[in-house]
Amino acid sequence: QKGVLQTSKTTADLNYIGSNVTNVQFTTSVAPVIDIKATNLFAYCDGSHQGKFTISRTGGSNVDSLTVNFVIHGTAVNGQDYTAIQDSVVIPAGSSTADILIIPEPSNTSDYYKTVFLSLSSNVNYILGTGYHAVVTIVKKEISNRKTNRN
Repeated sequence: QKGVLQTSKTTADLNYIGSNVTNVQFTTSVAPVIDIKATNLFAYCDGSHQGKFTISRTGGSNVDSLTVNFVIHGTAVNGQDYTAIQDSVVIPAGSSTADILIIPEPSNTSDYYKTVFLSLSSNVNYILGTGYHAVVTIVKKEISNRKTNRN
C-alpha cells in the first residue's frame, strides 16, 4: 500500500509493503540557526563608544528563551581590559536577538589596540550559522582622541 509522510517542510510518498498503514504524519521542529556579529566594531577606552556583539536566531521557534554559549578569546583580558562578561547569553522569549556590550576599562598599558573575539559554541538546542565568530577592537584613549581631532 501507499502512504503519505508529511513534515513541516516537505511531503513525500512512501511505499509500504505488506502494511495496513495508509497515512502517516510526522511533525518536525527545526532548531534555530544562531549567528554572531560585531554591531559596534570599536570600543574606546575614553568611554565615548562601547563595543557590541549581537547574537541572532533565525528559524525555529522564539516562543521560549534560548541560552547561547560562546568562548571568549582575544588580546584583551575579560574583567581587566573591559567589564567582565559571561560565556553565555540568553535570547529572551519572543525575541530574535541578544546583545553583549564591551565596556572598556581605563587603560594604563602601552597597547593601543586590544581585541575581544567571541566564538559561538555548538549546542543541541541550536545550529551554528556561517557567522559563528566576531571581533570587537578596544582602542586606547590617545588613539580615539586623535581620530576625533581629525574630524
